[in-house]
Amino acid sequence: MQPPDLTDEKIIQLLHAGGKERDNAWAFMFKTWRQAYSQPVLKRGGTQEEIDEALCQIALSFEKRVLAEDKEPVENLCGYLVQCVLNAWRKRKTGDSTHQASPGDSPLSDTEPSVEERLILREQHARVDELLDKLGQPCQQILTLWASGYSMKEITQTLQLEDEVAVRKKKYKCLQKLRALYEDCSGTGN
Repeated sequence: MQPPDLTDEKIIQLLHAGGKERDNAWAFMFKTWRQAYSQPVLKRGGTQEEIDEALCQIALSFEKRVLAEDKEPVENLCGYLVQCVLNAWRKRKTGDSTHQASPGDSPLSDTEPSVEERLILREQHARVDELLDKLGQPCQQILTLWASGYSMKEITQTLQLEDEVAVRKKKYKCLQKLRALYEDCSGTGN
């Protein structure tokens, strides 16, 4: 039986322990955080099946990252899980979107991006991902949720933070950092 409420620290201890303790940690996260990690995908037209697939896809890498001792600790496990599931779902959707046309469909040459445009978009997405990686996890979480259409109140609740005003200030500082990184990257020709 799983405890009624677990702290991030306790979840990490249970994951480290393995066996039944690990199962209890995952059962807690699945049951308690399901709405938090499902809401962003459902809000964007995803299905519960797609959410479950995304969760399965990221579960091992999520756990490995959370337990990694050679990296900065994850500050908010629920927020990090929400971000991982949303990102996995997005990647899956963008990867599948190029295969949706059936042979009987009319050509969509004026609306479908060309191969060159898709390559440029992939490069731009990769560059944005690189810049986000340089920001650090708190900024990544806040900006990802904000860019996904979350309100400050929703971001505060999803990341289980206390102060909406502090989240707004943090988002502003994160955007400034992102702009500075972008300008540095663009200025050097990268």
